[in-house]
Amino acid sequence: MRLPSVALLGMRLGCSAMLAADSAVKVDNADVRIASVVDLPHHHSPMYQHDLNRVMIYLNGGDMTLITEDGRVDPPHWKAEQVA
Repeated sequence: MRLPSVALLGMRLGCSAMLAADSAVKVDNADVRIASVVDLPHHHSPMYQHDLNRVMIYLNGGDMTLITEDGRVDPPHWKAEQVA
């Protein structure tokens, strides 16, 4: 199973975004940062929080399992070209 490729847009206000294994910053200036990111299947990442506004555009559909700090499981699903 392949997880979705995403394009991330975020305001640059001290952004400390975690990017997945295969990523490339396309634009990075005082107003915006645009990165193309690929999440690898079965790749576990440490818990983190998005502190800034962002837009994610999923280039492929896919599923992910998110586990919150209190142990709640959230299984989001994205469709290709969905904006979140």
